[in-house]
Amino acid sequence: MFSQIVFVDTVEAHLRLWPLTVSRPIAELRTGIWRIREKWAFHFPTIPMSWLTVGYLTDFFPLTPAKSSIMYIGGGVLPNAELVQDIRQLPSGESLWADNYLVAFHAPQLYRRAEEVREAASSRANSYNYPLIIRELTDIFSLNRTAIEADIAAIRQQRRSAVVTDKHTAIYAADNIFIEEGAVIKSAVLNAETGAIYIGKNAVVGEGSLIRGAFALCEGAQLNMGAIIRGDTTVGNHCKAGGEISNSVLTGYSNKAHEGFLGNSIIGEYCNLGAGTTASNMKNTMGYINLWNYASSQFAPSERRFGGLFLGDYSFTGIGTAFNTATVGGPAMNLFDAGLPPKFIPPFSWGTPARLQTYRFDEFIKTAARMKASKGQAWTTADVSLWENIFRQTTNYQIKSV
Repeated sequence: MFSQIVFVDTVEAHLRLWPLTVSRPIAELRTGIWRIREKWAFHFPTIPMSWLTVGYLTDFFPLTPAKSSIMYIGGGVLPNAELVQDIRQLPSGESLWADNYLVAFHAPQLYRRAEEVREAASSRANSYNYPLIIRELTDIFSLNRTAIEADIAAIRQQRRSAVVTDKHTAIYAADNIFIEEGAVIKSAVLNAETGAIYIGKNAVVGEGSLIRGAFALCEGAQLNMGAIIRGDTTVGNHCKAGGEISNSVLTGYSNKAHEGFLGNSIIGEYCNLGAGTTASNMKNTMGYINLWNYASSQFAPSERRFGGLFLGDYSFTGIGTAFNTATVGGPAMNLFDAGLPPKFIPPFSWGTPARLQTYRFDEFIKTAARMKASKGQAWTTADVSLWENIFRQTTNYQIKSV
């Protein structure tokens, strides 16, 4: 057995998932109920875990030294029962690969660079047919149903569901619903015939909410009155959600509290979408979407017809904001006023769709601190240091003054 798990991010793999990974390693992305790291922690609860990520994040997500027997796991790899069993049996010095993506490598020593891990792992590589990997932004929502179902199944191994006691709430396929203690549900419709539903600890489902599975409402999160959830959606911990949401993931501590549509979208942490904010998730031509790719610094074609809004942490929109299909924005974006913004909104952008400029860093810090405080979280010197690093790291992408 190995003594430690280390999640590995190459620079390219990390860049491909910007802006969601600008401020975190890949393993800290949420899909389903849990973050990727938390999924692995369920299967290996006594094994220490750390990250081998890109340079500017290492002070905040450090690599923990270990003397020997380390299991390196690709940051975007989601566990399932078969892979977990194969990893338990993986001999020292051997590795598993899926289409040039490192799935796992059982190493006898600690490496301090992702390239060193890949080079060492390639000497005894085994091809492994494995589909559950977050490689692209769109994988986060496309794998969300599978992740929700797997996470609920794991939770059922540890504890039983609470019972919905509200007599005005309609339940369909009750055996496919898991309710944590402290959850509050009033006059809602929970239809789990199409997929499992999870309502987390101290989460609130407001009156008149219509929920179709698969769906996860994480700890402390809130659905406002009349919310319409069309399935395959996660509302992360301490988020507020309302309006109409379909096949999207709100990572955590963010607000999409009002009317407006969000589909096939990923929203980072500590974001606030103003009332009426709406994002298109399909082109009028019904053609395939093109999505901004930081790794290539250009729009990349895809074979997907659906893609909405991909928003990095601490991004804000004013009332009535509208987004084109497959818009990538932020982090640290503050957008207001009428008009359609570009489909790539650079980091630290501030202003109207017609006139964007670089956000003054001191003003961003003030807004970010207020947003974090609104969620009962303290803005610390470590936060300042992290975002100073991110500001420097994203300089080449920011809007240039003229």
